[in-house]
Formats: sequence, structure tokens, C-alpha cells
Amino acid sequence: MSIDPAVRPIDSAATHIAAVAETLVQGLDGALRASVAEPVDDVLTVLVTTDPLLEPCGSPSAGPTIEALLLRRIVRIPSTPRSREWPEHCADLARQGVLSVGAFPIKDPAGTTLGVLTVSSQDHHGFGAADIVACRVAADEMAALISTVQARSFPDRV
Repeated sequence: MSIDPAVRPIDSAATHIAAVAETLVQGLDGALRASVAEPVDDVLTVLVTTDPLLEPCGSPSAGPTIEALLLRRIVRIPSTPRSREWPEHCADLARQGVLSVGAFPIKDPAGTTLGVLTVSSQDHHGFGAADIVACRVAADEMAALISTVQARSFPDRV
């Protein structure tokens, strides 16, 4: 589990976000890793990743993470080797052993998208109904925590 100190100072809220992500990965069959990204000055920045040795599963420029942020809905790649969307991104993921990806927008109670939880799986067609519910619950828990991190890091925006 890793928190990018270049993004912002590590605080208890960011540590809790990392713990939620780690618990989620451990509880999902086939899950490889999770990352949490948030837009900072129009750049999608990874706040937390559960495996710092692997590339974050959310691409800052293409793929399901940015789509989930822009569309404000869950975006999935059921099978990276077979996907025709984002071919280069999917090829990179497949080389890392990622066979499916789910990106879940993290929204505050007002519906504002604060970030994206992206989870990768080593299973083709990962993320059944129970997994999607677990990821949504984790994203909801992270929403309040990200709001806290943002308020501490960017007090002028509150």
C-alpha cells in the first residue's frame, strides 16, 4: 500500500483511504490491486495504490479511470486481451497480468465526483454483482475521506 507523498502530505484520512483499498483487494476474488486517483488542477493524480511496484491501474490519460471520472459512472473492461477500447492501455494491462478492470467514481453526497477507485483483476470478466457492490461501498467510504484530504491540502477551495 502506497500513498504518493509528492501529491500531498500523508495524513490519517489518506492512510485510511489506503487501508480501505487494501481491505477491498484482499476481499475480492482475483483482485490484484486498487488505486485511487483524484483530479488535481485538471490532472488525474494517483493518491493511493495498493502495489507501488506495479503501475497504477488507472491511466491518467486514457482508459476506464478517466472515463469514469468524465462520465460519472462505473466503467469496466471485462477482458483486457479482447477489448477494442483503449488497445494500447489494455495491452499494457494484459502484460502485467491484469485481465479485467473496474473503475468506480467516488462521489460526495451532492453527486460531485471527487476521484476514481480503479480495481484490477486477474480474472477474465471479473467484477460480478457482489464485487461491484463491494467496490461501490468502498468508493462511498472513500468519498468522505477524500473530502477531508482535499480540505486539508487545498483550504482555499473549501
